Amino acid sequence: MTPPNAIAWLDPDDALAVAGIFASAGITISAAGTPERGRSTRLAEQLGAEPVTDLRAAIASSSASLALLAADPLGLDARTVLAADARGLRIATAVPLARSLADLAETGLLKEHAGTRPADLIRFVPRPRHHPVFLAAAEVIEAFGRIAHVSIDSNAPRSAGGLTASVFAAIDSALALIATPELVDATASRPLHQATDTDHAAALLRFPDGRSGQLTCTAAGPWSWRITLVGEEGRLTIRPSGFDWFGPDGTRRDDHRADAARSLYPTVLAETLADLTDPTARRGPGPDWISLHATADAADLSARTGQPESPATFVRATMSNG
Repeated sequence: MTPPNAIAWLDPDDALAVAGIFASAGITISAAGTPERGRSTRLAEQLGAEPVTDLRAAIASSSASLALLAADPLGLDARTVLAADARGLRIATAVPLARSLADLAETGLLKEHAGTRPADLIRFVPRPRHHPVFLAAAEVIEAFGRIAHVSIDSNAPRSAGGLTASVFAAIDSALALIATPELVDATASRPLHQATDTDHAAALLRFPDGRSGQLTCTAAGPWSWRITLVGEEGRLTIRPSGFDWFGPDGTRRDDHRADAARSLYPTVLAETLADLTDPTARRGPGPDWISLHATADAADLSARTGQPESPATFVRATMSNG
């Protein structure tokens, strides 16, 4: 059986690491490119693939099974995504689709076409909420009951998408566990799209029903995440290595331990990409790109103004113009 093949759009410095991830997933890189001008040909030669200088044209015409966006997805638009989906090409991104919700709306990816919003066809990878440990904790989360507070620590070095990927993974987890926050009160070492390997961001979340959340995101150190739920049933902590549930009296109610490889970014991303090219694999819902970007925009603005900001403000301003 011929292995699936893929388009890889990445930072040239990550070429060897990405090649190893695809090899582990059993996927051949058939085409590769980078948003860095003049470097796509050399990158493709290094990977033994065809060069991609125009991402949109490559996705629109390729016979590949998958496209992985690990760098700025320049020029990606609704027509390209819909054409790719019609041919069975799945698009996965390890980075945000745009710098802001307004920029994302400009691409047309948020407008419905025959009942389908193109952005919904693009998968954000890897997502903590789709990690095997998170999925294994589904029944425990349900038994835990109402979550009063969620605390999320998220880390993604540059090779795993950097601070923006870290922030989006944390927000995505909060959306899954509670909802879109009403207010975001954030601080950051610099604007997200200017972040470097040593930058960080933190935010307090207030939800409409009075519940709360806290996000701590960094770009330093290895890829990792930790989610702690607090409620009347105690404290539940979920991380790639397993989960622990302690009741209000401090007694252990449940736990789980995962293989050490489940904590490694290359392993988790390889498994995710393999699932995306497997027609028999279970498909969960795609990310809520509108709420993701709106919450990130609120955090970015709050960090600059020093005041809490509302994601709903960005949704109203953007979607009313679309």
